[in-house]
Amino acid sequence: IRSVDLGALLEALRRVLRSAVARRPHELPGEDYRVSDCARTMVDTLRARGRVEFAELFAENRSRAFIIATFVGLLEMIKLGVIDIQQTDNCGELYLSLAVEHVDDAILVLAETYEARAPLVEPDAEDSVAG
Repeated sequence: IRSVDLGALLEALRRVLRSAVARRPHELPGEDYRVSDCARTMVDTLRARGRVEFAELFAENRSRAFIIATFVGLLEMIKLGVIDIQQTDNCGELYLSLAVEHVDDAILVLAETYEARAPLVEPDAEDSVAG
């Protein structure tokens, strides 16, 4: 297991986004995702499971907006030292784990940062299918 560079992380995101496009779930317009809420969900998952594969963060039938908000939250949590990400080998899977136990302050910083600037990641026209 080794540390992950940005290129490997972006490649993993590309694979998840490609899979999301292939699934094309039916969504109702107006579905919004807050970066801080996605980060909180990610932390809760890591607390419960200990270690999670990158792609597992993006459960089936998730929209591109959810994936992007979660990825931005992940980048911020890595930057704040809350989440650690490792890779089994050069092209191997990415695994996430909590680097620290107390994350509430980091999530508060994240919420203040993103809600002050741009409160929501809204789905684009490709994500929504009028029903």
